[in-house]
Amino acid sequence: MSTNFTGRLSPSDGPHQFGPKSIYSKYVLRVSRLHGVVKYALFQLVISLLVPSKYAVIPCAIVILCFTANIIIHATTPCTGVNPFMENVVLGRTTSQVPFSDGSFGSEPAAQGLVVFNLGIQYNHPLGPLCPLGMEIAERFQKMNKDMLRRREELGLLSVNYWKGATADSENMAVITYYFRNVESIHRFAHEPLHRATWDWYKSHNPTHIGIYHETFIVPEKSYESIYENCSPIGLGRGSVKSVHGKSGNSWVNTLVSADTPALKSQTARLAGSLRKTA
Repeated sequence: MSTNFTGRLSPSDGPHQFGPKSIYSKYVLRVSRLHGVVKYALFQLVISLLVPSKYAVIPCAIVILCFTANIIIHATTPCTGVNPFMENVVLGRTTSQVPFSDGSFGSEPAAQGLVVFNLGIQYNHPLGPLCPLGMEIAERFQKMNKDMLRRREELGLLSVNYWKGATADSENMAVITYYFRNVESIHRFAHEPLHRATWDWYKSHNPTHIGIYHETFIVPEKSYESIYENCSPIGLGRGSVKSVHGKSGNSWVNTLVSADTPALKSQTARLAGSLRKTA
């Protein structure tokens, strides 16, 4: 007879909350995420020590001037003009679909299944990524990521997104979200030397102040949908898939398509009617 799974957290009267449990904890965590501000403060301190006091204000003045000019210029620039904040925005309504090998999308929404894979690091330390072994584990993750990007066609890698986590007040978290065609590619990569070496290194050092994790979601066909309006490509919509039999030869096809068609206009339509089937 199998044993029931055991919960790690005690039951709660309401939804579990994972924010700071005291004012002190909240203060410490928020101060620790000001790494960038501390770097600028140290730079300003060095300038103040090296140059006459009447010139020490110049670096701060330059930064404030550039920041203000950047806001004024780009806030008043039309969307159709040269505006770096708008240069990758796809205007209108779009949705993401996985293209077939010939670069076409077909006429059925969510016609192909996919796998969503989250890979992350948590730095549970006041120094964040600069903590002991922090830079080394980040470098190892970067090597694995570069290898997957280099082999994206072989591994069926559709899209990659990078995030800095803000779940904890310290914000000491890095997450990469991968979209794959199937889970077999993930299994294969996990047993290759590069991943095995990283895992063995982590277990040998056992840094309790550094957490690593992954999540895998296998999504069948007709079981996912998306909508983006006036967004730069994000999520599955950021994907790029190699077409091997397209009319123009080998080319890479983005996963975004126009949502201004009856088959893609509503959430129910984009789910190919699966909501009605489960109702």
